[in-house]
Amino acid sequence: RRTAGTRLFKTYGELTMSREIKTFQPEELRREVAVVVGTRPGIVMFAPILHELRRQSVRHFIIHTGQHYSPNMDAQFFADLRLPQPDYRLEHVCEKKTHGGQTAAMLEGIEAVLMERRPFLTLVGGDANTNLAGALAARKLHIRVGHVEAGERSYDWRMPEEHNRIIIDHISEYLYVTGEHSMENLKKEGIRGEIVLTGNPIVDASFQHLDIAREKSDALSRFKVQPGRYGLLTMHREENVDVENRLKNGIQGGTPGRGETRPEDTVPCTSQDYQENR
Repeated sequence: RRTAGTRLFKTYGELTMSREIKTFQPEELRREVAVVVGTRPGIVMFAPILHELRRQSVRHFIIHTGQHYSPNMDAQFFADLRLPQPDYRLEHVCEKKTHGGQTAAMLEGIEAVLMERRPFLTLVGGDANTNLAGALAARKLHIRVGHVEAGERSYDWRMPEEHNRIIIDHISEYLYVTGEHSMENLKKEGIRGEIVLTGNPIVDASFQHLDIAREKSDALSRFKVQPGRYGLLTMHREENVDVENRLKNGIQGGTPGRGETRPEDTVPCTSQDYQENR
């Protein structure tokens, strides 16, 4: 296992001193795949893909950007889903508080790893800043990009994720879509890459890990709830959780049969969870 941060930036400096590398030629790339993760949903999404890469003995390595970093948003998922630890992990990304600063730090860190390893394909999944940074880093080096969960659209230009997913789709060679609606979205936009209908890896992850959940989960006893007598609501995206009234309405709307949610009905998240899950 390798760690990033200062080591990666040192490696970047060594490479650029020995040769002014800006792009790679196809013959300079190795037959291995880079998988970029960095958020809780991304880890879950890539779990069945990583398991399949290992099953088929496809050479690959994992870059973790550090966008989500607390144990229950990161390490816990690698353990629960029985995934190998990342080969590279970027440091200090969590110190960046703006979209631009965070994306820039991840872009430079990912680029350094790609310059060292020279994979022929980089896989990103979803629409977080992690995926934009990974796609841009690969594209600038002339490494092919595959976008898992391509073609999703909200048509809400206020959402940072909408910016990210559109940019990623337009610079990807391979666009792996979950359904016909995503395929139509891409065709309307005149996407140049190859569109492949794969289905939803989140659904695959749910089925694949159902037995693990039944075997290991203690959620019912931990939260003191009975089977069939509880609901689970998760809220994220800053448009929903950064505005008090929207957050309150979302919680109340997710409580059927009650006009108001009582404190004893909810299990609050920590402030760190809140900041990371925005």
